[in-house]
This record gives sequence, C-alpha cells and structure tokens, in this order.
Amino acid sequence: MIEPADSCTLKCVMCDVQQQRKSNPHFITPSQFEFIIGQFPKIRELIFCGIGEPLLNKDILSMIGIAKGREIPFINLITNGELLNTDFSDSLLKSGLDQLHISIPATTEATFQVIRNNPRVSLSKLAENVKYITQRKKRGSAKIKIIINIVMLKYNLSELKDSISFCKDLGVDGICFAQLTTILGKKEDINIDRRGTSRLIDEIKKTGKEEGLGVTFLTGNDYGRCYQLWNFIMIHADGNISPCNGIMPTENINLGNIFKDNISEIWLSEPYKELRQKVRESSLKNCNFCESGYLIEGKNWRWWKNFYIRPLRNLIAKQLKRAKPSPSPLP
Repeated sequence: MIEPADSCTLKCVMCDVQQQRKSNPHFITPSQFEFIIGQFPKIRELIFCGIGEPLLNKDILSMIGIAKGREIPFINLITNGELLNTDFSDSLLKSGLDQLHISIPATTEATFQVIRNNPRVSLSKLAENVKYITQRKKRGSAKIKIIINIVMLKYNLSELKDSISFCKDLGVDGICFAQLTTILGKKEDINIDRRGTSRLIDEIKKTGKEEGLGVTFLTGNDYGRCYQLWNFIMIHADGNISPCNGIMPTENINLGNIFKDNISEIWLSEPYKELRQKVRESSLKNCNFCESGYLIEGKNWRWWKNFYIRPLRNLIAKQLKRAKPSPSPLP
C-alpha cells in the first residue's frame, strides 16, 4: 500500500485523518514512486490508499502508468470519490487500473452529511459521479472492477440492507462492507457491536445474492487471523513505513523511511520481528482496535489459502526443486 497524499478535504467522523494530519502535507512524486517500487523485486498487488485521499495527488495517473510498466498484476485504488469528475473518470478507465474502490458511507443524504461532516459534498453528486464511470465502463473496453466500500457504523446500520439496491442502481460490480478500523482508540460511540449484527449480515448476503451483486465483509471475529505483517507493507507519503494500515509510525516505533533506509534491512530488522511476535502473542494494543486482517466468515477459503494452501504449495515446490536431478554432463 502506497499513500500518494497524506492530506484529505473531508472530515469523516470515523477517520483519524484529523489526528494524523501534518502541518505540511506530502505528495509522492513520480520519481519517488519509481524509486519505491524499484526496491521490491516482485509486487503481487499494489494499493493506492492511506490516511489521505489519493486523487489529491496530481501525479496519480502517472504513477498508475509506471506501475503498469512494471507489470504489477493487480493495481487497486481506494478513493472517497469527491474528485471523481467526468475527466478524471475517463482517465482512470484508460489508465489500466484493475480495481477502483469508492467509499460511500450512506444511502440517504441526511446520514451521508452526518458521516462525511462536510456540507459542500453531497450523496447525490457522488452517486452521479459513480454512475458516470460505471456507464462509461460498460460502453468501453475497460476491464476495471468498481467496488463500493461501506464502513459499518451505528449511524448507517439501518441503511445497510438498502445499500444493495442503491449500489445495484449505480451499476457497480460489488460492495465491500468493513467494520471500522481505528488507530487511536475504539470509538465505541460510532462503531457497531459485531455480536449483534450477525443476523443483519446474513440478510445482506442473501439480498446481495438475490440481486446478483457481489458482497464481501471485512470485519473482526474471534477466529480470524491477521497476516499483514508477513506479506504486506504500507509506505506513507513522507516515506515512513508502517507494517499495516492499522499500525502507524506515530503509535508504534517508526520502522524506517524508504527514502533513507534499505527496505530489506527494515523488513528483517529487530523492531519488525518484535512486532510480528507481538501479533502472534496477541499483545499488540493497536490490533485490539483493528478489523482489517479478519473476515467475519472465520476460517474461510481466504484464511485457509493464506495460512495453509500457499505455504504448503511453496514447500512442495521447494522439495521438488531439490529432488530434481542435475543434468548429466556431456561426455
């Protein structure tokens, strides 16, 4: 995950951007971006996201182009959609982006205003922007998937079922519901109680299936397991590194800066190893407030794939490679 900008024009009630906001915002340049991804020999997935809004970076399209040139197999961008005007939408469709996540926190204007906390943005305008890009996609040849992100809050709990038909009308490919991930505390006043929402989640899944709209849930449970500290890294707009999008340098030891330190040394450093051990021991305070590494379905296919299938497959491949006989020397 790379944060193109650490600034945002919104003040959403569930977001920690106000506490994390810097007096002098940073914007990654194309040359810095090229330097960053050049430090990784292989990247399976690249996500443009962070505390800030990616589309505030005027060079975001250039960076997508650079990533495509590196043949990164999956490139994703997460946006609040405020700047998703017609020109930007057309450019994104031509950019080669694989997936676009647009955050829409409500299905009614009143709830939208409470959550977004910015009177100059409206749900109707955002819906209009989303409809434009989905319609242009259908008329063109872009293979991009457009997904709506909905953070589940006490404010929008009564609207979650309605979001299925709302999003289907927008013409998107699916919805991703997420329980609130917090950095600086639990925010119990707005966060849902996941124990009381299991029936609602079942109803949403059923409605999504009936409507033919893909529905996924990223939310905490007692059976999930986080893997982000082993196959994921987050690079902020100022170059500072976080092990995931729930553990920020300001709350834990700063693991390093990609513009100053070697990424291999950071990845294998003692502070990084200590953090991984704390995750194993479930003793890292920040993880108590985070839902991003878990799925409400528990040990589902994704869980088994990451923790059993992939390691087993890699082990078998290594064993076969070792067992393969060396070619006989020519006489």
